[in-house]
Amino acid sequence: MDVFGTVVGTIDLASKLINYVKTFKGGKQNRLELISELSALKTLLEIMSGRLSNTNVDGSGDDISNNLVKAGIKGPLNACYGALKFTVDSLERTAQKYTGKPPPFGRIIRDLKWPFRQEDIKAMLGKIERLKSLIMLALQTSLTEFIEKAHNELVIVGANVEDIKSIISSLRLIREVRG
Repeated sequence: MDVFGTVVGTIDLASKLINYVKTFKGGKQNRLELISELSALKTLLEIMSGRLSNTNVDGSGDDISNNLVKAGIKGPLNACYGALKFTVDSLERTAQKYTGKPPPFGRIIRDLKWPFRQEDIKAMLGKIERLKSLIMLALQTSLTEFIEKAHNELVIVGANVEDIKSIISSLRLIREVRG
């Protein structure tokens, strides 16, 4: 999967997981912490998705995608996708075992007890936090490279403007001498 596809897939998994976590009963504090981390991760990924999709419209999206890949985004994104997929699959297996039906489960899963222990949630929260940090670092690196490139292009434009000013000034001087 490319960077954009992985981002979109991870956003979908985060949304699905948030909905599942809200539905189960028990482990209220664990579930609230998990929802908070997942929501922050989802927001970060939506920012990345927006940046990637907006730049693709004008044909320059490859720069940002390439910068993100160079900044090492694929590893954290794939790990994030894998962690969320594992968790969603675990919850779906638990619900399927109880209901005997495949997803979607509807309101039936409201009767299910939260299947994760405190230690599982702490590990999951720690992993999500580390992955969010890595994703933010990759975004910052990409943004820094983009800003440096834009700055260099502005310097070139500024030099060209100065050249044009000089030519215009010379033309005025020639006109005055002739005129």
